[in-house]
Amino acid sequence: LIALEIFLGSLTIFIGALRFWILRHRRRTTAELISDFLFLFTICVSTGNVTLVCYKLFDEIEIRKKYQGFMAEGLLFAPKYLKITYIMGAIYITELTTMKGAFIAFYWGLFQGIDSRRKYSLHVVSVIVIMWFIAAMGIYLFWATPISINCVVATKSALSSLAVNCVGSWLNIFTDLLIMGLPLLIISSLRLRRPEKLALVFIFCMGGLSIAASVSRFTILYPYIKQPPLTTKTIHVLELWGTVEVAAAVIAFSLPSLRVLY
Repeated sequence: LIALEIFLGSLTIFIGALRFWILRHRRRTTAELISDFLFLFTICVSTGNVTLVCYKLFDEIEIRKKYQGFMAEGLLFAPKYLKITYIMGAIYITELTTMKGAFIAFYWGLFQGIDSRRKYSLHVVSVIVIMWFIAAMGIYLFWATPISINCVVATKSALSSLAVNCVGSWLNIFTDLLIMGLPLLIISSLRLRRPEKLALVFIFCMGGLSIAASVSRFTILYPYIKQPPLTTKTIHVLELWGTVEVAAAVIAFSLPSLRVLY
């Protein structure tokens, strides 16, 4: 599990670095600069999250060497680790939001010169994503009050709540679908040959990688969350698929730039 987390984290950094290297001589518009900043911020935050995951996993190995069964599980749900896990959940929501923001800012650049009716859809999606972030973060942070209880009692934390995970996952998938559909509104107005348009549609639709990861994460996680109590295995699934989801989004975002390689 540690090796997989490190691989995914390294892959995210590599793909991001490769994208910036390919575009190093390209002049960027304001929208593209904002998009690049949000993209870079996502990679940095994701790297931090992977580091925290690995830190917890190394500690878990040491604990399981000394203790077995319920004793080990009890120690792994000590306030120290619950606090780290709770913080990582908030970071996960943040990195998903900044990645969505990177996509939207990129599309703002593409929508320049497009009729106002199509731009209106971009405004609507932007507002929906902002509302999603406020709602997702608000539900996660304040589901159990006082907030400190998330770091003390695992069964009352937002992570162990079926409602929090269901609402957060499906709203996340819904906003991803909206973002993925945006480029299809302008593809017909671009002056490209038919094969180029088809290739561009394919590249943008690869954003479905992130959606597939989100759906897989929820599908795999659902049986664990449905039957409490929260276990270390459930947390491992949450953390791993969260990393997969962000890595898939980074790859999907970078594909238009990486097309020079294929």
